[in-house]
Amino acid sequence: MPMDRRWWVGPGIDVHVAPLGDHLLVHDPAERQLHVLNPTAAAVWQVATVEGSPRGVSEVIDAVAASFAVAPEMVADDVCATIEGFRRAGLVVGAPSATEVAESGGVAAEGDDDGEAESDNEAGAVGGRADHGRGEQAPAIVPPGGRRLRWLGLEQLLVVDPPLDEVLESMLTPLAALAAGPDTGTAEVWTLRREPPPERPPDDPAAEHTVVAAAHWMLTRNGVTSGRTAVDDQAIRSLLVRSNAAAIEASDTDMVVHAGVVAGPAGAVLIVGDPDAGKSTLTAALGRRGARYLTDEAARVRRRAGALGGPDASEAPGIEVVPYPKPLSLAQASMDLQAAVVGPWPEGVVLVGGHLDPAHLGGGVGVEPAPVVGVVLPDRSRPAEGLEPLDPVPAALRLAGQVFNLPARGQDGLELLSALCTTVPVYEVGTDGLHGALELVEGLIGIER
Repeated sequence: MPMDRRWWVGPGIDVHVAPLGDHLLVHDPAERQLHVLNPTAAAVWQVATVEGSPRGVSEVIDAVAASFAVAPEMVADDVCATIEGFRRAGLVVGAPSATEVAESGGVAAEGDDDGEAESDNEAGAVGGRADHGRGEQAPAIVPPGGRRLRWLGLEQLLVVDPPLDEVLESMLTPLAALAAGPDTGTAEVWTLRREPPPERPPDDPAAEHTVVAAAHWMLTRNGVTSGRTAVDDQAIRSLLVRSNAAAIEASDTDMVVHAGVVAGPAGAVLIVGDPDAGKSTLTAALGRRGARYLTDEAARVRRRAGALGGPDASEAPGIEVVPYPKPLSLAQASMDLQAAVVGPWPEGVVLVGGHLDPAHLGGGVGVEPAPVVGVVLPDRSRPAEGLEPLDPVPAALRLAGQVFNLPARGQDGLELLSALCTTVPVYEVGTDGLHGALELVEGLIGIER
């Protein structure tokens, strides 16, 4: 018995959709899940969800068959299996399982006992999760004084009371250099205050057996305690890490990618990867060899003015990255490796709170947006054997999980991710020991040796 109107399919949730060559990106912002649909699945999706209206499955089969210029019975099995895959992923509603279709006299492929059909054409690939969302920012009263910063567009005021010693104080100078642009009216207030040790009553009978608490640093965010430590180095680390994380969480402009960035005469390269992938080590080493430093952790990526629908159509299409020259987060092992490969560090250069002042790199700090000419995914488990290009589909799946604010950026963010993967070359490169990898990346940004 042929299908009738009881069998229908329609959109199940609000998703963002963007083309990726002949594939289709479908992003579920609620679940932070990216699906990549192959050409067949993309055709089924576009027919099944057109204008958000429910459609009969038989109608979908006919439309897909017409788009491929084949008889309906040649695509029926794949269409039904694909719709079932969409339904199981929560992307559509109203679609019957393959077993239900078969029992009704439909034309779905034979499935398992649980009704799940198999097909040579997969409905699509599921990408990585980007478990980064936008946090709510508490209202803050900005006290007088302090150091006003703009990290990723979030207005922040850092107050240190009393002043840190000379070494720790030096780290606030590059932070203050990030201050730029008008006051946004949205402020985060961070206070790092030295608290004296608690007083002990002089007549305490257990005094000689009591461990006296040391003076400690208290870090507060908008008046709420965020951490405490008695170690100076840990205090500055907490301040840098937590205020940076707050800025990333609050970013609602541009697409923020977990990446280090350096630039040369040809443009900028994004060095993207998971924590401990070696991004900052590669970024710092390139900076020491003459590349301009833009950031080591959070890259603000956007369409260049006039490009991809921008206001000035006279400019060539492209994507650019906005400098965010925060102190680099490095381990001592990274410093030692760079000393061995690039050369000894100048006397007096040390990590403060696990961070390095960008001024010590020597290649300069970028202050203007730079066009993105490449994306590199470092792999420090193997040596460099060349730049290994990735096709747009695996590139999108790899990069999606490294975008801090993809759900918050919505449709525009998904389209920008697609544009990045289709207009900019994406490479994997081995970085074990750094040898070879430095020259390969320098070639991308136009630095010749």
